[in-house]
Amino acid sequence: RHDQWPVGLVKNCDLGIGGLPLPLQTDTKKLLKMRAFAPTRLLLLGQWSGWQSLSREQIQARLEALSVSKKPLQLTIYRVLRDMVAGSFYGDRRSWPLFGYPGPVVNRPENG
Repeated sequence: RHDQWPVGLVKNCDLGIGGLPLPLQTDTKKLLKMRAFAPTRLLLLGQWSGWQSLSREQIQARLEALSVSKKPLQLTIYRVLRDMVAGSFYGDRRSWPLFGYPGPVVNRPENG
């Protein structure tokens, strides 16, 4: 069900972070915590409120601004968010039919 995607993506992101080497886990968690703290979020992203209070269009505009930022930390935040969400979505078997991926060759019924 599509209404479960946000929860599934968050769980998959958590699992993905847990699979990183410890130093990367630590850095990723720090980065996410900085983004979650309102004063830091204001300095880094130019927004006081959390993502949940923004419209889809506002979120898209924020992400686009991050993706073209001249500030290395903002680019890093964007890339971490993008890679975590993309990896969580494409790594989830439930999403494969949405983009026509039949699954790994070794798991296909026609290959035994």
